[in-house]
Amino acid sequence: MPTETPVVLWEVQAMTTPPTKNSDDSNQQQRPSSVEYSVSGGLAGRLSALNASFGLTSYQSNILYMIGRNRQGGINVHQSIMPRPMGLSVNLTGDIGSGMTMTAGYQIMRFENVLAADQLAYNLFDKCYAPRVTHVTGALDAHDVGLDKDGRPVFVNTRFNGQDVPSEKHYFEEIWRPSIISEPDDEDS
Repeated sequence: MPTETPVVLWEVQAMTTPPTKNSDDSNQQQRPSSVEYSVSGGLAGRLSALNASFGLTSYQSNILYMIGRNRQGGINVHQSIMPRPMGLSVNLTGDIGSGMTMTAGYQIMRFENVLAADQLAYNLFDKCYAPRVTHVTGALDAHDVGLDKDGRPVFVNTRFNGQDVPSEKHYFEEIWRPSIISEPDDEDS
């Protein structure tokens, strides 16, 4: 009987103080006034051993977090304010890990690494992701996202109960829905 390999989960916790509204912001997007972090012991060592970093999103704080190592061997947490970020995936087209796709509010954003293989940003970071393509989807409450074989974003559209792709004419084009749902319906089941 095969033995199971234990799965080690590393935890990064972010705690925000009550959000504040920026009076200069016309859409009154809520922004956290401060964020405190704690990480599981061994995370920096594991990232170092794997020569890796990772990203995660929090729609509660409206932040895309990029987690990696700093010069002192500890953890570096980079935050980017985004409108209700949810789904996040690594683009596996072209160079592996060359980009990311993220659902955020009313859009799907594609980020590409703009650094050459021998470049570093701030003499430390070997990747610098910049938004390069944005698909406007409307407020679909899009969650998980990935890319199909043609490089198109495929996302879970919870508002209309299906799996969809962006459309050039409409907000989205349905490619699959569960058999228990007879028609797309604006119900977020």
